[in-house]
Amino acid sequence: MKQNIGICCLLILGILLGSCIDSKKNGKSPAQSAESGFQQVTVNNEYVLSLPKYMEQASGLNNEASLQYQNNTKATYTIVLSESKEGLEQLLVPKKGDNTDVSLISQYGKMQLRLLNESMKIKRKNTPSSLNINGMDAEMLEIEGAVPGVENDIFYLLTIIEGKSKIYMVMSWTLSDNKQVYSNTFDQIAKSFELMN
Repeated sequence: MKQNIGICCLLILGILLGSCIDSKKNGKSPAQSAESGFQQVTVNNEYVLSLPKYMEQASGLNNEASLQYQNNTKATYTIVLSESKEGLEQLLVPKKGDNTDVSLISQYGKMQLRLLNESMKIKRKNTPSSLNINGMDAEMLEIEGAVPGVENDIFYLLTIIEGKSKIYMVMSWTLSDNKQVYSNTFDQIAKSFELMN
């Protein structure tokens, strides 16, 4: 699991460097080239997620992800990772003195934040907000930070969702300069997550 975030951050580095160059070459700002409309994607007959039509299926963003979509020109990326609840409950056993009332999704979110902090310098993060996504408990967290070797800061929206037997993390990111353009889209992506069974 720890490898997942490290691998993801290294791949993000290369992709973002290439996408920054591509978007400067075409001379269009993200706002000028934004397209509307979403497509619904079904993954392994397990869940559905709505993604912007301008994003295409990808590979190499994270080998553990069950869903990988991107648009290099717009520098927008979305992946979905999942972990079994049973495995996480064993891994995230509260230590002596810890608050045992903290939910599994909160514990998982804190763990992911620690792992991200090892791969990047987190400059800004908000307090996670609790919400309900299609009948499931969830937490949403915004992060901005610097990844070594990438000129611009990166904006991430992490949404952790508690399913029946798994915890899912929908992770979308772009350059921080594009946050205002894509943050609502990332929010819509996360809130569209729905289990099929």
